[in-house]
Amino acid sequence: MKQPHIRLDESLNVRYAILPGDPRRAERIASHMSEVEDLGMNREYRSLVGAYRGARILAMSTGMGGVSTGIAVEELHNIGVTHAIRIGSCGALQTDIAPGARWRGAAGRHGPP
Repeated sequence: MKQPHIRLDESLNVRYAILPGDPRRAERIASHMSEVEDLGMNREYRSLVGAYRGARILAMSTGMGGVSTGIAVEELHNIGVTHAIRIGSCGALQTDIAPGARWRGAAGRHGPP
């Protein structure tokens, strides 16, 4: 069934997704893939699919914030995506974190077991 926000369905047949916030970053990710297909854009969700080292990968922007990312991850789960990596940048209020500093968050699990 086509998902209401990301406008994708199970026929995409993809298990892996890379999720930047900015739609232009989805295009940048796709530039590293072959056989790229532009799936379009709905709201903040820019979607491109292609191949990378033999794996079919979806690059899809999520917009800013946890709510739009949560919607994206939920709907991706509904169409069969089992692995997602969120990439991007964020601001910090702590004075000991300098602009341009790199940070890697802890991975969590989203969706039913």
